Amino acid sequence: MKKFLKHIGLLILALVSVSPLTQAQVLTTPQLLIYEGELLDDTGVPVVGSFTFRFSFWDNGDYEATDVVGGVINAGATDYRGWSEVQTTTTISDGSFSLQMGDVTPFTNGLFDQNNLFLQVEVKNAADPDTAYEFIDINLGDPTDDRKVIASVPFAFNANKLDYKEVGFGAGNIPYLDMA
Repeated sequence: MKKFLKHIGLLILALVSVSPLTQAQVLTTPQLLIYEGELLDDTGVPVVGSFTFRFSFWDNGDYEATDVVGGVINAGATDYRGWSEVQTTTTISDGSFSLQMGDVTPFTNGLFDQNNLFLQVEVKNAADPDTAYEFIDINLGDPTDDRKVIASVPFAFNANKLDYKEVGFGAGNIPYLDMA
């Protein structure tokens, strides 16, 4: 038993003394977005089964018929932002689900560096073909309000500041080098 505990101690020591690069990676912002909800059928009853979700980002909130062609996202669509991901859930038993976007397909560089970004979500029974995806419309009453806007949470407004100081050259600002 003592021999086993000695090896556990060495393992713990090895885990504690990780390289600085590994430590820095652990402290960075997770590159995942949580998407959770409740999936209901047409009558409002929570669904049961295995479902496939397809997520994609777009420049505007209006879904157009040419955005998806033959069950496939049209990568040449004017408003497509170049990122999509497909995830199949394990069996949903009460309609509730939680998925981590970016877990299967990492987000592309600069994807969130813009003013207008909208999330499109589609879902289908996992066994059905890609042509069976159903668009999740966030506002059935408005034909131009289809996708969910991606907006900041209040504390994110401070993300480009350090201790609530602006970046710039004024008094109290954090100076930066313009390499342009």
